[in-house]
Amino acid sequence: MEEKTVKPNSLQQLYVEQLRDLSDGEQQIIKALPEMIEAATSSGLKQALTEHLDVTKVRATRLENIFTTLGEKPKGEKCGSSLPGRVYSQFGPQ
Repeated sequence: MEEKTVKPNSLQQLYVEQLRDLSDGEQQIIKALPEMIEAATSSGLKQALTEHLDVTKVRATRLENIFTTLGEKPKGEKCGSSLPGRVYSQFGPQ
């Protein structure tokens, strides 16, 4: 099945679409990391994942602020790749 793509009409629209992809990716990471933290058996890994979650939440907040400044909403199409989901399914508990 061929995927349809809509070309942006302006640089502003392209910028907002890219921000939406970033925002969706950050939200996917925020959703996936708590389970990864819980599943981690190494205290060092747990700490690294927890720090990554904290940094990701800061980036998500910054993106929300950008959307507010632009008068745009962060919701759009889902980011095509679910990297955290793929990582968790590959390396998470079986």
